[in-house]
Amino acid sequence: MIDIHTHLLPGVDDGSSSIPQTIEQLTIMSQAGVKTVYLTPHFMRNLYHNAHDVITPVFNDLKQEVKGLDIELVLGCEFFIDNHAAETIQQEELTLGDSNYVLFESMLQQLPADIFEQTYQLQKAGYKLIMAHPEWYTDIIRKSELVEDFLVRDIYLQINAGSLMGMYGRNVQHTAFNLLEKGFVHFIASDNHGDQQECVQQIAYQLVSENFSDKIAEELFINNPARIATDDKIELINHWRLPAKPKSIWSIIKTFFTGYE
Repeated sequence: MIDIHTHLLPGVDDGSSSIPQTIEQLTIMSQAGVKTVYLTPHFMRNLYHNAHDVITPVFNDLKQEVKGLDIELVLGCEFFIDNHAAETIQQEELTLGDSNYVLFESMLQQLPADIFEQTYQLQKAGYKLIMAHPEWYTDIIRKSELVEDFLVRDIYLQINAGSLMGMYGRNVQHTAFNLLEKGFVHFIASDNHGDQQECVQQIAYQLVSENFSDKIAEELFINNPARIATDDKIELINHWRLPAKPKSIWSIIKTFFTGYE
């Protein structure tokens, strides 16, 4: 598995606070089958100003400490989008690794009126966009169809593994499953802030395999994340062939007597 969204770069945001804490989390993930981890600290202007010269030395120190661990680390960022995003991302090299992909977030309580102008400016600068945890946004929880406005603008969606597990409440869980069922999800990541007692990626992988299919799980946890490094094409809308839901006894009786479902 490849995890494209974590806050395990120590001491730079609201995630892991130390190298030992990060190593503990990476060990749990490695033992569960996670092979590559993107370290994506927040960049929020005037709060977490994690510029390139701030996070790179921390990243290099961490790599030295985890040499014995069978896991690849890639430096990235979770960027709080604003009107100066394109300029800042280019200047500070805040893409996911060496790719052109940018992981971004916005205001959870209400999406800004100019959100699509902000994303357009990034795309015009040559970046491919991944929206982090759309299932958290109040606007999308109320009306999940809003994500179609992002999809038609070539914006990918990453939901959190913990959302599928109910870690953030039933409304978020329902929205995450709804987006997944409609084929609107491209990545599932941990959003690990250094406090997970078990590998949520492994649990969510099994959850998706059992409720959807092994193939869909592979696409969201392995294949699509791998395409980031090579800038390969990712399908914007997935046409899942989901297993049919079991019929109720009343549905069976109705079909028997009427010939209609």
